[in-house]
Amino acid sequence: MKLNQNLLQKTSVASLMVLSGVVVKNSLEQMGQPNHSVGKPLGMVLFGLGWLLVAWALSSGRRNKMKTVVPCLLILASVVMMKEKVKLPKVVPRKLRKVLLPLVFAGAWVVLGLNVSSHLPGNKKYYGLAASAAVLVSMMYALPLQRKKCVVDGPGMPLFTLAWVVVSVLNSWR
Repeated sequence: MKLNQNLLQKTSVASLMVLSGVVVKNSLEQMGQPNHSVGKPLGMVLFGLGWLLVAWALSSGRRNKMKTVVPCLLILASVVMMKEKVKLPKVVPRKLRKVLLPLVFAGAWVVLGLNVSSHLPGNKKYYGLAASAAVLVSMMYALPLQRKKCVVDGPGMPLFTLAWVVVSVLNSWR
């Protein structure tokens, strides 16, 4: 097996767009300007287009493209809905409303992690779960804790970045 340079490049560019969108949004929030007239739309566009490109890059050369596209779209939708504080309909039970979007986010990352490495032989097909774990620890534990304690340079973004490196490499191994 070796790295497919074309897939590595596609996935890396898409990953960098997602990362850039998160950095812009997080930086503005930490500077007390979450609704900055240029930064907020820029961060949202980088994040959204990045995820669409991630879906395209991860599905390139795969027979069942939906196995990677659907989790990407679920992650994108859940993050946008959480960030914009979209209220879920009342048909969703009250206790489930607060946890539904984070559960969708977490579940989609686990599925994405499994699918990004599913083409690898043997136990290597589970390597993608390392990316899932890094994202979930980063986004659901480290970054919220850092924001609460006003920590700028904690483990959250390095873990998130590491997850994207893992995704990019695993997607490119052929």
